[in-house]
Amino acid sequence: RLRCCCGWDEDSSSTPLYSGRIANRCDYRRLVTKTEDVTKCRDANEDHGLGFDDIGCNPEYEDQIGKPIPEDDAICWEVAKFGYSDDDNSDPDLTVHVDDVEVSSKKKKKKWFPQLKMYVYDSDGTPKKGVTATVKVTQGSKKKVKKCKSKNNGLCLLKFPAVPKKISSVDVSLQKLTWKEGEYDKKMNGAYEDCDIVFSGSCKSISIEKP
Repeated sequence: RLRCCCGWDEDSSSTPLYSGRIANRCDYRRLVTKTEDVTKCRDANEDHGLGFDDIGCNPEYEDQIGKPIPEDDAICWEVAKFGYSDDDNSDPDLTVHVDDVEVSSKKKKKKWFPQLKMYVYDSDGTPKKGVTATVKVTQGSKKKVKKCKSKNNGLCLLKFPAVPKKISSVDVSLQKLTWKEGEYDKKMNGAYEDCDIVFSGSCKSISIEKP
């Protein structure tokens, strides 16, 4: 991953580049706007007047060598993928999990219909499309397996068959999340009601009540 932080000039952050604490030199890319004629552009690394060349490290921070760089997380971020590659661009470290769940039910004549919404995210906090969720729904003595696939916003919608009104609730457990680019990490699942981690540990299933 590429970690980026704001702070080029002095007084721009607690660890500005010009303090000589982070690096001894650095290239600067000038912004090329959409309205410019790119055929007339030179290297974006030139003619900007903001170079950090031949300045060197500040000896004041010599004892920092070999130690973690002090950073302000409020002005830093990470890029998981950047640039072009002919190879597979998947990140082997990314996992998926259930970030949030919503349950609902509606009554129709002598039956009722339970519904479950799961929001699937990756470990970078991005909603993931194309993740298949396999769940088991228990309705009295009957058990069924249902599947759904997440959309662009991470939503995986499960609409279950009609339930007789004599049954007051159904239980739903998540059997697996299948994503071609990474594994399912249930320890990352979000909280639900009294569960710190939904679909895990003592909260392997959740109940949907009759309306």
